[in-house]
Amino acid sequence: MFKRSFFVMSIILSVMLNAACSEDVNNSNSSSITENQAVQKAKLINSGTVTKTEMITHNGIKVWEVYMTASSGGELKVKYRIDDGTMVEIKGASPSFEYEVQPGMNLIDYSDAKTVALNAKPGEIREWKFEKDESDNRWEYRFFILSSGQEWEIRIDAATGVVLRIK
Repeated sequence: MFKRSFFVMSIILSVMLNAACSEDVNNSNSSSITENQAVQKAKLINSGTVTKTEMITHNGIKVWEVYMTASSGGELKVKYRIDDGTMVEIKGASPSFEYEVQPGMNLIDYSDAKTVALNAKPGEIREWKFEKDESDNRWEYRFFILSSGQEWEIRIDAATGVVLRIK
């Protein structure tokens, strides 16, 4: 009797443990994105050629970084959180900056933000970024522009296109 009870309990525990482990695996991966999914998302915002992908840590968060070369030759980096697939940042890392980026989310496109930045401070774009300012809970474009021998940072609200700061 004891052996039979022990055997039945072992089976019940084994089934419960297997079910618990299956749930953990499914839950941990249900919203994460793969490298291929990150590449597909990046292609939706710019039609450039993907040259490399890398899993990195950005501000303590694991992200897929997708490197793209636009048809104009400029290099873009797009970052997506691995755990939930949300966009973290887009960065125009090298000239030419003559391309389009459409971040979606009802936010203005890169070309519109670039026009606003260059009207605020005419000059040469050295670099730009699109990221969420966590302190203000808003998406912003940041342009780094060389004008009259001085480097300027122009921040633009990505929802409204309004210049937030020139420094």
